[in-house]
Amino acid sequence: DPRITYQRTGPASFTNEFGKVVLVGDNIPRFDHDPDTGESLGLLHEESRTNLAPYGNDMSQYNSVNMTVTANNEVAPDGTTTATKLEHGGGGANWYLDYGISTVTASGAGTYTYSVWVKAPDDQPDDYYTCRIAILTSTGGNTEIALSLKKTWTRFSVTKTYASESGYIRIHPIIFRATPGSASDGKVVPSYIWVWGSQWEQGSFKTSYIPTNSEAATR
Repeated sequence: DPRITYQRTGPASFTNEFGKVVLVGDNIPRFDHDPDTGESLGLLHEESRTNLAPYGNDMSQYNSVNMTVTANNEVAPDGTTTATKLEHGGGGANWYLDYGISTVTASGAGTYTYSVWVKAPDDQPDDYYTCRIAILTSTGGNTEIALSLKKTWTRFSVTKTYASESGYIRIHPIIFRATPGSASDGKVVPSYIWVWGSQWEQGSFKTSYIPTNSEAATR
């Protein structure tokens, strides 16, 4: 309709009717869809947010602890082969990716939400695997959730409010808590998974993915 004008700055995304995440630039209207049913949700209009995670499109750039990390190993939700494979290194705990921004002091920082897409191995049935994501500080005090993984891409999120915590804010996109094949939260710990679309934003809920390629980006 020529009577309607639309303006938006910064990189952004929406989900199309086929469940694909579409990345767009300035001033392109976004018509969002339910990722499961494909139902149209209409024009997507959101508040401004900044994705503070600089490596959203390539999570192999995160620090890894006791894991094998392989970049560009699987087709991501946006249709590009940019998903990162995470392989468990063996037994015990402390197998994860780690990213922290030391310029953000946790004490009194407010509420932040971390979100990421995760996909379980294709050769297992749905809801067979479990892993975790966490948002915390450099001195501990983490808030984390257990994920019930599927072999289709699913976006998960976790939110934490920082009050008097010391240190700076960190995120553990993926944490394996036990040996692969053993039970955790009633499901089996995987030997590998795929991840993509890391987003760390200030706010009490996740918003649509803001793509980043080596630096933070604002929509």
